[in-house]
Amino acid sequence: MASNGISKQTATTNAVCPNCGTLLTSLLKSGRCGCPECYRVFGDYLSPILLKRGGRHCGRVPLAVKREEYQNKVRVLEQKIAAAYAAGNTLLVERYSQQLRSLKEDV
Repeated sequence: MASNGISKQTATTNAVCPNCGTLLTSLLKSGRCGCPECYRVFGDYLSPILLKRGGRHCGRVPLAVKREEYQNKVRVLEQKIAAAYAAGNTLLVERYSQQLRSLKEDV
């Protein structure tokens, strides 16, 4: 059995994508499709590869989601700063303030 869950015999077939010319053996080695048509042509072979990778989405995150995550991080840090200030812990205030400045610089 090959490391990606597909037998060696299956991997040696001469399947090829009619749209881009990607070979099945090339797809199994790299784990990358050459075009959208590859997903249809090699669909049966891709399932074990995608499951092995954990089934997680690795593409881009929508801008609205990034913005919401950023705003949540800022809000949490501001709350931590306020709580540390109220407790009189200047070391924590400085630490959280630095994290907030760093977060804002990264944007």
